Amino acid sequence: SSATALPVLRERFNIPMIGMVDPGARLAVEKTIAGRIGLIATETTVRSKAYSSGVSRALARGSLPEDTSLKEAWQQGEQAIALVKDHVIPAKGIVKTLCGKRNRIPILVTVRDFPFEYTHENPFPINKKDLNDLIDQSFQEVFNEASAFLN
Repeated sequence: SSATALPVLRERFNIPMIGMVDPGARLAVEKTIAGRIGLIATETTVRSKAYSSGVSRALARGSLPEDTSLKEAWQQGEQAIALVKDHVIPAKGIVKTLCGKRNRIPILVTVRDFPFEYTHENPFPINKKDLNDLIDQSFQEVFNEASAFLN
């Protein structure tokens, strides 16, 4: 990937080169509203921590006002929620995709299960009248966790 090749190429060739990491990180820092940045990248790029370094450089350059919470949010790391009975996007697949084949990428994936039947399409079924309180409680727990991360 260019994130890992660019430093080597800059050493080898004495010509100006522009990579994607710093401009992308700078733009992400400037445009984030919730203080979170999403990244879709190859495992090699994520492992290289090029974007983490790019975001740190953008923050150090003062790309954001001082009262922003992005510095704290970036230090907290990434998080995801997966459901055990989700057969469309299985929890094992989420962990493997986000954390890498050897679980070396530091992303917290919370794998949840509920004591009632659910699916990917309907994780909080409303037609289970005898389980309404339990389903409501599960819904609140998941969305409280997600909104705490985004705040």
